[in-house]
Amino acid sequence: MTGIRAARLVAGLTAAVAITGCSGKTFRPVLPRQAADPDVGVNVDNIYVTHFPGELLDATYGIRVNLEVSWRAPTRIGEARLTSAGGPLCASGIKATQTISAERYGSGPEQIALAFSRPAAEANHLLDQPTSVLDLTVFPTDRSAPGRCIRIALVEPGGPPDAVQWLHRPFLIGGEERVMIVHSQIPGLESVGLVLGLGVGFWNQRWRWMLGVEGGFSGRSDTTTGETGNGRLFGMGGFSASGSTLLFNHGRFGLGAIGGYELLRGNPSGPSVTPPPSLTLHGPRVGLRLLYLVDPLTWPGFRSPPDAFAAGLTIYAGNWWNGTDLHSASPFLGISLEGNLGF
Repeated sequence: MTGIRAARLVAGLTAAVAITGCSGKTFRPVLPRQAADPDVGVNVDNIYVTHFPGELLDATYGIRVNLEVSWRAPTRIGEARLTSAGGPLCASGIKATQTISAERYGSGPEQIALAFSRPAAEANHLLDQPTSVLDLTVFPTDRSAPGRCIRIALVEPGGPPDAVQWLHRPFLIGGEERVMIVHSQIPGLESVGLVLGLGVGFWNQRWRWMLGVEGGFSGRSDTTTGETGNGRLFGMGGFSASGSTLLFNHGRFGLGAIGGYELLRGNPSGPSVTPPPSLTLHGPRVGLRLLYLVDPLTWPGFRSPPDAFAAGLTIYAGNWWNGTDLHSASPFLGISLEGNLGF
């Protein structure tokens, strides 16, 4: 019965993990990306890159270039283009699909978002080369003079091939559902166990660090009669910490390793002749992560963890002890469905 219940919960999490089928990454420049002339100053604040199933949404605003524009004279931005440095000014590349302007408040700069088709940009190799530029046509508000072109370098050649010019520093939100087969020497603790986890964290270079809260249940036997089932469970809740890294990736698939430690409180439920004591379960776990990488993005000059948005299957081995009793170990094997979002 416990195994059936666990299987149903695993199926339920599969739908939740599906949200990692899309991603959104904010890249900020390592060095300022700006241009100015007597009438206007333009600073590229960030580039927001999305990935959605299919191409409809990405073709409309898969790349958003967010600008801060300071006006020194009555001037407006007309056509915007994403192109390469070798193309003619304001006459090559792809046009913006949308231009969204936020109202200015006081004397501060105006916020303008330019949307571009990501499939079109990638088909024309506009951001997967080290000479990407943004062209803006500006003209007087009263159109008393023809428009002129301002060009802003987004990615510049020179320096090491892997030099970072745009950096995505994601904040991690992750979840998992782990089913464990417990071979226990702890009195009363039986197979199968199930733990749900939700955590937050960050990436430091190749390493993903995560703190989480966990809850779940494990089978329980009556310590007097040895009976199991009929709602005899240990309800569990507690905390965990983990670190993981991506060992290998090719395209949208990756192999990673994870290690962690958890502390759980187990409280008995269900009928008992003699109510068993509560458990304080703690111990390490290690595992291999088989990952689907939603948007690994390998544009020159852009850096983001390949597993910033990922869904996967993890195979675990671990061990629990009860409180200070380190002589009665509860080793387990487990399998987990997991996903993380790196905004």
